[in-house]
Amino acid sequence: NEPLAYAIDKDEVCVIFYTVASETTDGWKIQSTALISKHLLRVTKPDLLRKSFQSLENKTIEFVKDELELIERFSYALQQADPDIVICYEMKLSLY
Repeated sequence: NEPLAYAIDKDEVCVIFYTVASETTDGWKIQSTALISKHLLRVTKPDLLRKSFQSLENKTIEFVKDELELIERFSYALQQADPDIVICYEMKLSLY
C-alpha cells in the first residue's frame, strides 16, 4: 500500500503552471514554468517530470517548499512579467 501522492483532506495549491509570452522585435518570446510544492506532492523522479515537459521550449521547473512559497514565487513572477492580461483556471483531480 503506497500512500497517495497528495493530501485529500487539504485544499492547498500544489502546482502552478504559467506561460509568459512577450512580443519582441525578433518575434515572440515564450517562457513556460511549472512551480511545484514539495510539501504535498512526492516527486520521486524529477528527471522523468522534466522529460514530460520536453515538448515545451524555454521551460523551467522549480520545486518550492510549500504552498506559501509557491504563491510568493508566482506573485514575484507576475510582478516581473508585468502582464497586460492574466488568464487563470483551476484544475481538480477527480477521485470519483
